[in-house]
Amino acid sequence: MAYTEEGLWDSLVWNSRKEVFFLFKYFPSLSEKNILAFMVPLLALPQLTHYVIDGFIWKIKNDTYSWKETTLGR
Repeated sequence: MAYTEEGLWDSLVWNSRKEVFFLFKYFPSLSEKNILAFMVPLLALPQLTHYVIDGFIWKIKNDTYSWKETTLGR
């Protein structure tokens, strides 16, 4: 999944590692600012989701806020 995400970033936005992401060589390189303004946040969404979920998991693991008791109905 990470290779796919980075391949999309490289092929659509950066165009710096064609030798690494050769599977994405047929994707168009975007230079239109309006399209990039839409695609960059869309490509960043999986990373943002990952960080939110990861933060939630670590807070439950540390149990600083007693979330385990709340989620288990205690």
